[in-house]
Amino acid sequence: MKARRWLIPLLLLTAALYAPSLRYGFLWDDPIWFQRVVGKPWWQLFAPMPDNQFYRPGTLLIIRLFAHPDGTFPIVAMHAFQIGLHLINVALLYRLARLLRADEATASLAAALFALFPPGAQAVLWAAPQQPWVIAVELLVLNLYPTVARRGGWRWWALAALFLFGMTIQENGVQVLPFLFLLEGWRRRSLRRGLRRRELWGFVLLAAGYLTLWLLMPKHQGEVGWGFERSVALYLLQAPAWPLLGWARGVPDRLLHLLPWVEGGTLTLLALWLLLLRRRGEWLLWGVGWFVAQLFTSWAGLHEAYVFLSPRLFYLAAPGLALLWAAALRPRPEEGGGRAWPVRAALGGAALLILVQGGRLIRRQEVDYEAGLPPMEAAVSHLCADEGRGGTLFVNFPDRYRERKPIYPLGYWGVTLAPIHVPLGRFADITCGRWPETLSLSFPALDLQAREAMPWQVDMRGSPVDQATLYKEARMREGLYVVRYTSRGEMRLVEAGHIIPGVEGDPLARFGEGVELLSVSMEEAGLRLRWRAVGPISPEIVAFVHLLDGEGKLVAQADGAPVATLLPFAVWQPGDGVEEVRPLSTAEGKPIPAGRYRLEVGLYDWRTGERLPAFDGEGHALPNGIFSQSVERP
Repeated sequence: MKARRWLIPLLLLTAALYAPSLRYGFLWDDPIWFQRVVGKPWWQLFAPMPDNQFYRPGTLLIIRLFAHPDGTFPIVAMHAFQIGLHLINVALLYRLARLLRADEATASLAAALFALFPPGAQAVLWAAPQQPWVIAVELLVLNLYPTVARRGGWRWWALAALFLFGMTIQENGVQVLPFLFLLEGWRRRSLRRGLRRRELWGFVLLAAGYLTLWLLMPKHQGEVGWGFERSVALYLLQAPAWPLLGWARGVPDRLLHLLPWVEGGTLTLLALWLLLLRRRGEWLLWGVGWFVAQLFTSWAGLHEAYVFLSPRLFYLAAPGLALLWAAALRPRPEEGGGRAWPVRAALGGAALLILVQGGRLIRRQEVDYEAGLPPMEAAVSHLCADEGRGGTLFVNFPDRYRERKPIYPLGYWGVTLAPIHVPLGRFADITCGRWPETLSLSFPALDLQAREAMPWQVDMRGSPVDQATLYKEARMREGLYVVRYTSRGEMRLVEAGHIIPGVEGDPLARFGEGVELLSVSMEEAGLRLRWRAVGPISPEIVAFVHLLDGEGKLVAQADGAPVATLLPFAVWQPGDGVEEVRPLSTAEGKPIPAGRYRLEVGLYDWRTGERLPAFDGEGHALPNGIFSQSVERP
């Protein structure tokens, strides 16, 4: 089978590998970024945007193609667009390698290394990055160039328009310019003759004109400026050495802080490439030149705080690095005599290991994204169904999170899920066109031990507050939802309850002199209890809730302070009703089977175990301070 026939299976494998991202939805600052184009005619997208740190009208034009009239966006289609562009780039890189006179095996290996390039996976897994967009244009320009140079005429104008469009998508598009000269020199077998191509100097003038316009456009300040930070250089130097630095199970602790290892590893690789490519200096020029050209501006103009959160930048360098590694791992056919088979076997095994490692590292990053799916999907679903009556309070919602053992030594290799500067209501707005009021706060003590034991380090949205402040904020909103964490790494959004000022109704029971129970019911989420505060109550008082079967055996229990311990009895205001949802499950963590049960509820002092006296609705004392009622699990 010829090597080129592996291209279609490679594309299918890559599509399958990235297919889970179709479910990832909106995240990070997608609502702010995408909705910039809503309600604007196409020509207005060429105007400056002072709230954006870049001037990229081509990007905005592409985004506008996805915008619905109501301001929503088809996120599945946008994720499919990212995957599709990546597949196109894989095919274009294969064709470029063939234009550079690579044999089919080397071109196929370069395409495979690019397809499974893990440092740049963020550019494909997330819907917003423009790196695949601009690389598609750059590779297309290079692939079209030989035909344009040979036939000339109107084709030069078309190629110039495509080159300009790439720069409007992302200013990095200008970095393809030196490689057009290299390609022309390659065609003429003389770099000096390639530099004499007059049409290409017209491209230089076009690039200079656009970059001047880019610099003059008013932009948001702070993220773009003179950088040249050593930490950024170290971070970017991980790209050429990606097979040696990536660890699917996380970088070992003893290596995490060895920053010179990154520099030394990259320099060692350069020396190794010089040996392996001793008669293929042109490949060294293309590979190292592409890496330097594409990432130099990131080093020169961006700061650590931005770059360390942006592994998508590595995608820009991936085509050149894939060519470099493919040439190093595939000796020239004329060098592969019978005596060289051990070398060919060793290099082939190394190539296979790099590809397998790349797939594992990409899958590892997908697992990270999938960890945040449940709370995000649940929040958007709730907000889209919200009637907008009084807003929702979210507690302990994840802002961003990362694995405690990163896959590369430097940088933030995690997920920015829902940063605090983007209201959660905006994620509903971009999904279903509804933007209800939301507030995010954090109560770090809740699930603290579970969070410390889970594989992710989680930063939560909102300022830390005490229980009295939570009660005050919850009292002004219709619902309170909390993200619960488990040591296994699960993040789950659950309804905790809400406050009903001035609630009315006859009590089922009264406990002590401070709390009345108004209603109980079982539902799929757990046990829903409605209480009413009638007087002050000690901070040490908590509730016990027991579920017994027909034989009186304990099936499940949910003891503790109300509303997931966030709103204890002591902070309640007399006259307020507090409705809470207490999750119930068996001791093994399984759902409660459908059927009829006996519910027992009481209040007690958690220090002494002493129960508060209980009375029924008519004031009669209840035995053992327990209110009991038959309930049915649907």
